[in-house]
Amino acid sequence: MEHLQKLDHAIQPGIQRYDWKYNVDPFVSYCNKECQSVFNKIKTFQQRKGEMNAEIDKINDTVLTNITKKLYDLNLFVNLQEQELRKHEASILKSLDFVFVQVMETFNEQFIDRCNAVQKTWAKFVNDLDYKLMKALRNSVKNSFLDLQKHIKTEGTDVVAIFKVSTKLDKTSGTTWDIVHEPSHPQIRAQVVQLMDKIRGFTIVLDRLEVMFRDARDVLVTKEIK
Repeated sequence: MEHLQKLDHAIQPGIQRYDWKYNVDPFVSYCNKECQSVFNKIKTFQQRKGEMNAEIDKINDTVLTNITKKLYDLNLFVNLQEQELRKHEASILKSLDFVFVQVMETFNEQFIDRCNAVQKTWAKFVNDLDYKLMKALRNSVKNSFLDLQKHIKTEGTDVVAIFKVSTKLDKTSGTTWDIVHEPSHPQIRAQVVQLMDKIRGFTIVLDRLEVMFRDARDVLVTKEIK
């Protein structure tokens, strides 16, 4: 809005008091330059906004696991899913960094010296982006849990699974033979729960965009004052 007000101020003399009997080329050239400047700012903002939303959508659609329909050794399964999680963590961090850089570049180029009303509007825009990011991260975790649920279904206290389980008779606990499963259902459940905690925990430790922006903005404003 402030950019448009400045543009109105530049054009206003030609509407109200400019003497059109004389050479108007310098005035027209100046107005064209100001119009192009505002247009470029709007175009740049729209492009960056679209790119940021695209990164957020990519996070939203991410599944942090990669489970295929086959029998897994339990330890191998956990290792494979943790590798998949680390791969997607790196991709998500890259997306978050991209969004933060775009926010700061846009703020530094277009909004850092604007009035309080514009600053408040920009802060709200950043807060809205932060909300979208957190929602996308939650959806990513949800997608991953649904992927686990699709392959690992629970029936009562047992896990009907995609895991290789060996069964044998064991007499070490007494005089009677016991049927023993390796890995046992509690062991499988514990490993799966631990994996779910790692998936959930990744999003908890991430820095919030609004906090990162506020800290970086304070540093920039301090430099401007000096």
